[in-house]
Amino acid sequence: MQEFEAMKKKILFIIWIITLLCVSKVSIFASQGVDSPKLANGIYLVYAEFNSSANAMRLPKGFVLYEYTADHLESRISEETDPTRYIVIRDKPSVPVILSDKPTLLNTNDKYEFALQFTLASKYIELMEKFTGSNLNKRAALVIGGKMITIHKLRAAIKNGKFTVTRCFDNGCKVIYQNLVNAK
Repeated sequence: MQEFEAMKKKILFIIWIITLLCVSKVSIFASQGVDSPKLANGIYLVYAEFNSSANAMRLPKGFVLYEYTADHLESRISEETDPTRYIVIRDKPSVPVILSDKPTLLNTNDKYEFALQFTLASKYIELMEKFTGSNLNKRAALVIGGKMITIHKLRAAIKNGKFTVTRCFDNGCKVIYQNLVNAK
């Protein structure tokens, strides 16, 4: 029965993706930009990414388009900036981000590269393990304070609720750290 339900979810997801790709490319968002929704703190699975909001089509109920920029990050090379991307996610987090204690910022090898460690509250540990285990090699967005802070690839199932965010260049991990510390 569980296999049937899992297959049913996969088929519905494939149908949704086909609909996204085949339906008219009429955007439901203003051409000046997207009014990104206010989101709850959490981890959100990334379903699709676009370089332009014009490429986004009507989204099924429960999905939103979020305008993601890396404006909050500093780059050691001033010309090096990520372009704005439009991210399709659900309107509620897959896993809420509520920490058990203060995050830790680690210096890895030079002044520009850091790692960040934090642990979820115990009530969300099992949910996170299931979510990350079933979405390996997919991308997930971290939302803190209503803002999408970063998007990372899920490289392993997160067990015991202990996160390590790696490959933070420039001030990326510092920004995530500061947002986690200040989150309400």
